[in-house]
Amino acid sequence: MDGQLPLISVNRAAQWGIVVRDIDEGIRMWSELLGVGPFMHIAHIAPYEHDAIYHGTPSDVRITVAFCYFGETQIELVQQLNDSPSPYVDFLAKGTAGIQHIGFWTERYDESYAGLVARGYQPVYRARMRGVERETVYFQDSGNAFGPMLELSLSTPRKTALFGAMADRVKKWDGGNIVERYESMDELASTLGMASWTTPA
Repeated sequence: MDGQLPLISVNRAAQWGIVVRDIDEGIRMWSELLGVGPFMHIAHIAPYEHDAIYHGTPSDVRITVAFCYFGETQIELVQQLNDSPSPYVDFLAKGTAGIQHIGFWTERYDESYAGLVARGYQPVYRARMRGVERETVYFQDSGNAFGPMLELSLSTPRKTALFGAMADRVKKWDGGNIVERYESMDELASTLGMASWTTPA
């Protein structure tokens, strides 16, 4: 319809959320496929950075992730390190791997959340992060027409600064090492000139 506002109000390009069985193999494959690097691999996402609730029940989801960029699109590789209930485990249980969700970051979070729910998208997975006012939420398309889940996340100055620095790092890649290793998101943030990834409790 002419003049219709987009369902999700975003101020930054989308993220491809890719679930893999082995993150090192995923880094190699996606770097080769897209010709990008370095992937910034975080060995362990802290519980206060991904405090998960799946279908209304808390779940001790432990993940390792790697970030890169393909143009303006963020590539996120996710490997779950345990078998706690999550959309990642369910996705792999179907016998597949690949793009599991498409992520959006918005400053108009409540408006976008309400719009998705009104159109029948079901919020099934929530990940709370210390210092962030809104949860990151994964929505399932009840009509199964969209395909991947939709991830809705609040855009914050801290997140925008960190993701911008990550994108700049990828733009300066010399084609050498395809991966950089970090123990934590805070270590990556420090390397990129920020005090921390999250704000203190």
